Amino acid sequence: MVAALVHYASVAVSLKKNIGKPVEALMMLLLFEIEGRTLVNTNLSVPDSKAIDLADMQNRIAFQITTNADRAKWEKTDETLKKNKMIGSSAGQFMEIRVIGFCKHTKPSAKKQPPSYLRVEGLGEYLGKLSSLNSTQLSRIAGGLRASYNFSRLYPLADEHCFSVFHRFINRDALRHAAHFEGSFANQAQAFKEIRMLMYSGKFGTLRSKSIEEYHDQEYLDLFCEIDGRLGIMLAEIYKMQRAQSNTFSTSQGYQDFENARMETIDLVNRFCVKKKLQNLPAITPVN
Repeated sequence: MVAALVHYASVAVSLKKNIGKPVEALMMLLLFEIEGRTLVNTNLSVPDSKAIDLADMQNRIAFQITTNADRAKWEKTDETLKKNKMIGSSAGQFMEIRVIGFCKHTKPSAKKQPPSYLRVEGLGEYLGKLSSLNSTQLSRIAGGLRASYNFSRLYPLADEHCFSVFHRFINRDALRHAAHFEGSFANQAQAFKEIRMLMYSGKFGTLRSKSIEEYHDQEYLDLFCEIDGRLGIMLAEIYKMQRAQSNTFSTSQGYQDFENARMETIDLVNRFCVKKKLQNLPAITPVN
């Protein structure tokens, strides 16, 4: 369940969706069983709690649960708490802050350390302590997590969720714009390679989806194969130009083949979205 939740949280970030409830529920369960902490959801009980999600009110510890606990995140958390006078012994509500990266965290560099009252942690630091718990404690964590969310929605990851990530990525200038609009064919070729990378590995940069073989609906696989074939045609024409050390198509037929493949790709994706009733995905609009 935890692995599915971490993976789904990564996809949710790419989709700009919030699944904070099960993530926060897991951390509340872990901290209770591992450290004996009774936490409250500050989004419900603490005014001006934009920078924190959970709190140990008795021990004055604030917790920020985020997908990626990087420097920008912990600095923003610290800044917000200080601005609202919620940290510090004189007037603050909390004495300690923990910023926990649920999917990823970046250890502060030696040159830029957080304040002594702020800790940057990853989920792995807590999962590593599960081996010290007994079967009753582990059962309570599993039961509480199941009760917090319908995990049938998380695993296996829904095809339409992952395709939404891919759709956002392919709907870009490299595909929308006609060849004569693009100033650099090398950049366009790189964009097509990145699209292929996301299709076949399910990953590119910070984006997370799933690989082509992990889709369950055969129609998604068929679409990706069609797209891949047309990307291959466009890349082949760009490679011909690169071999000739030219910035123009070698033949008028080459230009036509490229444009046909581009427009067919757009049409394939748009028609697929209509067929699958993916109304939340905007139609890709070509610029000719």
